[in-house]
Amino acid sequence: MTLIFGRSLCNCAEPTYQGKSASEWLDTWGTNTEGADAAFKAMGTNALPFLIETLERKPSKLAEAADKQRAAHPESIPEIINKILPAAYPVEIRRDTAAFLLGELGPLAEAAIPTLFRICCDTNENDRVQGQAWRALAKMGEKGAVLVPDYLRWLKGNDPELQETGAAFLGTVGPKARVAMPELLKAADGTNKSLARAAALALWSIDRRTNVALRILTRGLQSTNSTWRQIALIDLRKMGPAAAEAAPQIELFLRDPDDLIRVHAEQALAEIAPDLLVSSQQRMNQDSKAQIAKLIEMMREGEYPKRYRAVEAIGVFGPAAKAAVPALVEALEGFVPATGFLASTSKRNSQMVVAEALAEIGPEARSAVPGLIARLRENSGYEQWFCKALGRIGPDAREAVPVLENLLQDGRPGIRFAAAEALTRIVPTQCSNAVTVLKTLQHDPELARVWLSDGHGGATQSNKFDFDNPESQFFRLAASVPLWRLGIEKQSPVPALITELHNDANPLSTEDLRYIELLGDVGPKAAPALPILTKYLDVNKWIKLRRTTANTIRKISPEEAAKLNLPGVLAIP
Repeated sequence: MTLIFGRSLCNCAEPTYQGKSASEWLDTWGTNTEGADAAFKAMGTNALPFLIETLERKPSKLAEAADKQRAAHPESIPEIINKILPAAYPVEIRRDTAAFLLGELGPLAEAAIPTLFRICCDTNENDRVQGQAWRALAKMGEKGAVLVPDYLRWLKGNDPELQETGAAFLGTVGPKARVAMPELLKAADGTNKSLARAAALALWSIDRRTNVALRILTRGLQSTNSTWRQIALIDLRKMGPAAAEAAPQIELFLRDPDDLIRVHAEQALAEIAPDLLVSSQQRMNQDSKAQIAKLIEMMREGEYPKRYRAVEAIGVFGPAAKAAVPALVEALEGFVPATGFLASTSKRNSQMVVAEALAEIGPEARSAVPGLIARLRENSGYEQWFCKALGRIGPDAREAVPVLENLLQDGRPGIRFAAAEALTRIVPTQCSNAVTVLKTLQHDPELARVWLSDGHGGATQSNKFDFDNPESQFFRLAASVPLWRLGIEKQSPVPALITELHNDANPLSTEDLRYIELLGDVGPKAAPALPILTKYLDVNKWIKLRRTTANTIRKISPEEAAKLNLPGVLAIP
């Protein structure tokens, strides 16, 4: 049982899980979130009394005053006094976590509704705790019907913010809030746009008033405000196929100049009218020559953000974008915003994405070789991207060999690898030095060295080594790809690369991008990876991740890429 200032966190009989009390699991939530979540899920409703009492137990006034003094005079309070004084912060953290966990229980936490509602209405409540209480209350579903009179009172009031909140929470109750329909219909036809939207969504949730919801929500699509257009697309997506009538309007936004609008439009169509999304992407692919020409024009004449986005998009066409090579060669000089103190960084970033586009075009980008060599000689820190582009161009980049050979001695492992990998593509029969570097990187102790925290935000090198850490593991697998391609390693790297994608808990991580790209380097023999790769094309994923995946699928199987309607919307800048 956890003790705070001489008394337990909870006076109720606490449930346990794996020999630990609910208090102990609550206190470990910040450092062992997965384990604590599993514990409270297993304890279920048995943990309700504990969580409710934890939420109700506010810190003392003395604790709040002590925290203010600590914040105002962090160095002046003696440590012995600091230990004796109570603290409000840890109590509020526990309350915040308890409210969150009640929300995770949803309708099963019905007994907590009075406490949650009281906290939501308390103007003196801690902001974080109150925010989690609102979230938990919204998850109570039809069990929240006991609060319908309160929500309706808010809706009928004169405070616009409370009116909107009342409408939104009536929607969370669902059909059991039908008594509020007349007031919601009145609000939906009012002049307050935010309230009308909340009322329309509530009417959809309570009584599936499709016509009303579509009439109100599609107004946002006509707004000149991009935020309102995004909100409208998000709201319509929630309606799913019931919003099919709005699908043609939504389709138009797939080509919107605002990339966030495009993403939301794609996500909405995927839920509302997936067949229309497919046919729209097919039409985009049939018009790829015109799209490439448009991107070339943007690269040459647009302002910095548009030029940058055009270069990012051109790469998904691969060798089909060879007409863009002259414009990309020009762009290798770098383009920058008209103003801004980050002009030099912006220039280097633009050179990097140009190099990535040239790499995807491959041998057809041979005219870029002199410019890429010039960039390598600038020692900008972006050498690995220029190396990659030269390597993908292949034997026609032979004049870069001396520069790449020099980079094999670079102190940065990423650049050594990029130079060595490029040499295996450009001069595969004359790359013994590159092979040596690749083999060394597979077992480099510096990549495996363990760094220990110094307790002050820094870290120091230790004498310990961990060859399974992410960086060491990546270089071991990355080096195996060109070595396998050369026939030096006999075992295909594909199974190990697939395993890494299966094991990665974070689907947006840099490691994913790197491993996906390596599968593309393997080419057609990486076909077993196609099933797992398709999940990274999901409309809810990061655009960079999706484009990298599209490129990889194209290299593995152009037929599969065509079947998946790639690049489709990914080619829109």
